[in-house]
Amino acid sequence: MQGSRVKRAYVSVAVLLLVVALFAVTMATPIFSSTNDFSIYNTSWNGASNIAVATYQLGRFAPALTVEATGTDLTIINSDLFEMDLDPTTDVLMILGPTKSFTTAESGLVGAFVKAGGLLVLADDFGTGNGLLVGMGASSRFSGKLMMDLSFDRSPEFSVCFDLKEDPLTANVSRLLMNYPTSISVSGSGTTVIAESSVASWLDSDGDRTRDLGEPQGPFPLIVRERMGSGSILLLSDPSILINGMIDQLDNGVFADNLVTDICSLRLAVYFDESHRDYFDPITATTQLTAEISDSDKFHVLIVAFVLLVWVTTDYIGRLVGTVVQGMRRIWGRILRLLGRNAIEPEPVAPETVEELLAKMMELHPEWKVGLLRHALRERNRHNEFLGKLTEKTTLIDHAKSDSE
Repeated sequence: MQGSRVKRAYVSVAVLLLVVALFAVTMATPIFSSTNDFSIYNTSWNGASNIAVATYQLGRFAPALTVEATGTDLTIINSDLFEMDLDPTTDVLMILGPTKSFTTAESGLVGAFVKAGGLLVLADDFGTGNGLLVGMGASSRFSGKLMMDLSFDRSPEFSVCFDLKEDPLTANVSRLLMNYPTSISVSGSGTTVIAESSVASWLDSDGDRTRDLGEPQGPFPLIVRERMGSGSILLLSDPSILINGMIDQLDNGVFADNLVTDICSLRLAVYFDESHRDYFDPITATTQLTAEISDSDKFHVLIVAFVLLVWVTTDYIGRLVGTVVQGMRRIWGRILRLLGRNAIEPEPVAPETVEELLAKMMELHPEWKVGLLRHALRERNRHNEFLGKLTEKTTLIDHAKSDSE
């Protein structure tokens, strides 16, 4: 009996290991990560992974990278603008905090995309966004100077924007917290200002963080939409309002949700340009286990673990299986009798000898005395033999009476 329990224990451990392995395989997910500012692969406070996740949940996220396997290593290559195959009638191009210059060909490509009906979302402050705007023929520009405001949180660099125009992006938004923003210069009738700074704002031209005589005074446009051909450009003077660490500040999260909902309701795919970053920390690929296990899966694992525990520590499972098997045999026998096809009588099984029974009993109860047990078994056999002879004699007498009658 002890040997069978040990075998069951080994089997249960093997089954549990198999279950864990299967869960690990199904839960393993490739994770792309980076520590660069404004990168959608950066899940830290300075990354923009939340925005990418939101577009993914709405079914609009378009992957813009390729993974090449070289032996045991994975190399991640960001798709450039020409590899994205942008469709102006269905796609959105989002560029957050670019640091790498745009070529003339790239600017021409994006300009043609927008003019043909595409949507460009460009969030920048002191990066290279102006190079793209100039090359594609847009009229708006980033001033490239720090915009400071006496309407601020903690310090004038963290200005609070509360002058918001009626727009789908500003629905239920009353205040936005900026983080070292710049301003936007606008011209032309095709540009709409969505948000601007207060009258107490100024551009810190000399970088001394103080308001000096002669420095430009606000209000300044901070979020604008410019029409170009059949498409449009949405410009944000501070990409930080979309990063993970700022998303919960004031109404930044509501604004981000409005932005994602607005662009995803009109477009089928959102491409994030990650190729215009000077990657000091390139994207890396790892594999980790996700915590997304459904309640039903957890319940099934608990049931398997409980059954294995009962099977190893008790005989309940074996008894239950034996009872079920015997019940099925009885049911099958009745079915055969109802069909007139009696089951073939099984071959008689030779009775077990005293020594065979003794070996089994000692395995169950090694503490019992062998001599007494052997004596008891022999007496049991003699008793059974006597009862058998008595039964046989009674049967013969019954037959004789029936014959005489």
